[in-house]
Amino acid sequence: GGKTAPTKDVYPEGMEGMPPFSTRDSVRYLMIPPRFIKEVTHVHTVKDDGSLFSGRVPAAPLVNSSYDGSFIAGIAQLRYLYSMPVERIVAYFRENGFDLDKQTAHGLLKKTAWLLDNLHRAMRCAVKEDRYICCDETYHKVLVKAEDNGGKGSRKGYVWVMVAVHLGLCYFFYDEGSRREEVILRELEGYAGTIQSDGLSSYKKVAALSEGRILRLSCLQHCKRDFVDMKGNPDADGVLSLANELYENEHRHRIGVDGWT
Repeated sequence: GGKTAPTKDVYPEGMEGMPPFSTRDSVRYLMIPPRFIKEVTHVHTVKDDGSLFSGRVPAAPLVNSSYDGSFIAGIAQLRYLYSMPVERIVAYFRENGFDLDKQTAHGLLKKTAWLLDNLHRAMRCAVKEDRYICCDETYHKVLVKAEDNGGKGSRKGYVWVMVAVHLGLCYFFYDEGSRREEVILRELEGYAGTIQSDGLSSYKKVAALSEGRILRLSCLQHCKRDFVDMKGNPDADGVLSLANELYENEHRHRIGVDGWT
């Protein structure tokens, strides 16, 4: 993996450019530490017919900030994906030629969290405007205090997702890793439309408590799994054949084959 650098040609000393009798490739992997680039933009103001017109300053995620989105994303990646304390991030940057004040780093992360929090709330509202959404949840190991978790420093935490099928939007949400039904009941409170999910009882309860506002559809792929496990049984194979035919027709419908719209 990685980016491929331009190739080099090496000849015996004093024989450069002669037709080679044979060629073999020698591979070396190089590592380039993080590079920090100072980009200066001259924003000009022009006077024309008594009026002043100024060029636009390049967009940045934070108002009156000199830090580009790539810079902020780099800090966030180190802090939250690789669990590096801010002090260590600052030291890492310094070792690679960029002096960043610790308070500045904390400020960038705090302001970015505020922006993402607003975006997260907006995404929640947008997804629930779709009248057909799919729901699911999955787990990931999260770090916790060992003294609060029977001596273990990690536990299984759940992340939920709602996909707005027509809008093509995804909304992920997390409540301290909880998989309790209260989490999805709260997120879908007031929703009216169709949800599609696996057979988790929480989703069934969402529909049951909606007073008819929500229709729940089962996931055909989950239903299909048990028949796949029984492959070879004539009845199971018949069901699989029908399911596959449905998938094939759905695909034709999506891509518009043979007059399908």
